Amino acid sequence: MSGDRDAAGEIRARGLAAREDLTALEATARAIFGEGERRPGWLARKIRREAVVPGLSVIVFEVGRPEVVIGYALVGQPVSLPGVARTAGVGVLPGWRGRGVGRLLIAEVRRLAAAAGLAGLEVLADGRSRGFFAGLGLRERAASWTLLAAGLGLHAGPRGRARAWEQAGMSAFSEWLAEAWTGTPEGSRWSLAIGGGAGGVAHVSAEGRAWLVQRLLLPPRASGAAAVVRAAAAVRAYAPRGAPTLLYGCPAGAPATAALLRGGWSRVQEGFVMRAELGDDL
Repeated sequence: MSGDRDAAGEIRARGLAAREDLTALEATARAIFGEGERRPGWLARKIRREAVVPGLSVIVFEVGRPEVVIGYALVGQPVSLPGVARTAGVGVLPGWRGRGVGRLLIAEVRRLAAAAGLAGLEVLADGRSRGFFAGLGLRERAASWTLLAAGLGLHAGPRGRARAWEQAGMSAFSEWLAEAWTGTPEGSRWSLAIGGGAGGVAHVSAEGRAWLVQRLLLPPRASGAAAVVRAAAAVRAYAPRGAPTLLYGCPAGAPATAALLRGGWSRVQEGFVMRAELGDDL
């Protein structure tokens, strides 16, 4: 556990010592982000899928009230991103925003990650937080969008087994994390052979009613925009009628992403990978 850090005498940050400390943050997360449609245990699932570790994750509390968490940063160390700490969620209670809590969280995360010998810190920002993280010295490395369309329910029958994240001879158009795929329970994930005979594969997970495409893979001969549109349409055909169908991590500005938007998909989320190099932080 790291030592406490003071900010203007009101708040302090500390690292978390155990995995139990992470899962205990679910009530705080609901107070920060709202109830939404989250199922019980959603935070534990997120922690598992995004390789969150206690030693890099941080909470902020008010001086004299260490039991009341007013902000947190969940931080993972995915094997698929060697040498990198990556946030899986940063949040501050509404009444404490604009008072230095977020700045303190990121400063402590940077310190812990540098002390652990990691080379970089990556934060997934949205349009609202992008400027905040840029002001802390993080630079944008990539931008992606999550796209949404309704399932068509044209096919019934077995969904197929979950295949390996990597598929020989294929490259990803859109993707999340390999750890998110392997961390999703077996009964909640499957792989669809798609693409109108082109040989594509979609790694799909059930997220409540929604179908989430964690990775869309296509062979080189079918990697153009038209092939991506056909593959995405095939996923919609398998998804139950009316079910929200999400393509995560579509590269912003790519011709195939633009073609999907013209073809009935809508943008529901934007993400920006922001990075800080940690070599000089110690």
